[in-house]
Amino acid sequence: MYNPVETGNRIRECRQMKHLTQEQAAEALSVSIKHYSEIERGITGLSFDMFIRLCELYNVSADFLLFGKQEDLSPQ
Repeated sequence: MYNPVETGNRIRECRQMKHLTQEQAAEALSVSIKHYSEIERGITGLSFDMFIRLCELYNVSADFLLFGKQEDLSPQ
């Protein structure tokens, strides 16, 4: 089940893995630092557009951000 706080935690982890500050991430997404911080804390919901932009910025799947599941892309 979708949990905005857990999704926010995964977004924070992705940002930290890319060695970005909240300010840098907010700038890349064209949002305020306050708004970005609220996303990471699970306080504010994500528009579909913002969700897609986060997936692209951090190069992760939608499943990973939403549910913590990483898609196996290895050849069968």
